[in-house]
Amino acid sequence: MNPKIIFASLFALGLVACGGSTDAGAGGAAGAGNAGASAGASGSGAVAGSGGISGGAGIGGTSGTGAVGGGGASGGSGGSTGPAPECTEDSDCRLFTDCCTCVGLPKGHADPPSCNAACSIDQCAAHDVKAPSCRAGRCVAGFNCDASQALCFSLPPTCAAGQVPSVVGSCWGGCVDATQCLGVQSCAECTGVNTTCVKYDLQGGDTSVSSHCVTVPKGCEGSPTCSCMGSSVCATPYVACGDFSGIKGMGCSCPNC
Repeated sequence: MNPKIIFASLFALGLVACGGSTDAGAGGAAGAGNAGASAGASGSGAVAGSGGISGGAGIGGTSGTGAVGGGGASGGSGGSTGPAPECTEDSDCRLFTDCCTCVGLPKGHADPPSCNAACSIDQCAAHDVKAPSCRAGRCVAGFNCDASQALCFSLPPTCAAGQVPSVVGSCWGGCVDATQCLGVQSCAECTGVNTTCVKYDLQGGDTSVSSHCVTVPKGCEGSPTCSCMGSSVCATPYVACGDFSGIKGMGCSCPNC
């Protein structure tokens, strides 16, 4: 065979072989492109997965369920919270006074019946009471019942159950309702009917005003304990309530002071 013809044939075959090789390379590139697109789509899926994490932020909303936990805590102590306090500060209270009575009342509360007696000075003025106070969640007239301040040479008056001697100036003033004092000497003075004692742990504060005689709220008459009336007498920050052992009453302490 003619050598020129052989050479030309071999040359043409080489071109075909090279072209085929080039086409395969392009196919490979296209495959790589598809793989990249597939990876990109997979990347989009990851972003969607990120969206799922955003749903995890919705778990932050589950933290809102923590609020339900708070509600649960309130529910858990539902029996322990009981009635609300009459007051949280002095400005929630007002005075009522006449010839026979001096008493602190929640604002908006109706006046007690008047004794309709004539006098030159009402009971609040006679006991040097000028403004009401909020003590252990109760509005009180704020009588001074600290016997240690009575410096006169006379004996204190003998008082009926539920009453204690008051101090006016530096001497005895007369018998007053123990539930209307700024504080009493001890829980032993809380002798009134439907009355219990609440003692605040003032952590080195004025012990003369740390014990209080309080009227047991409605619904807790048969169970004057922390579980029934704790939140009505243990005011912020003294919110931790503990029942006394062996004697009636409860103590309020400050867990974060």
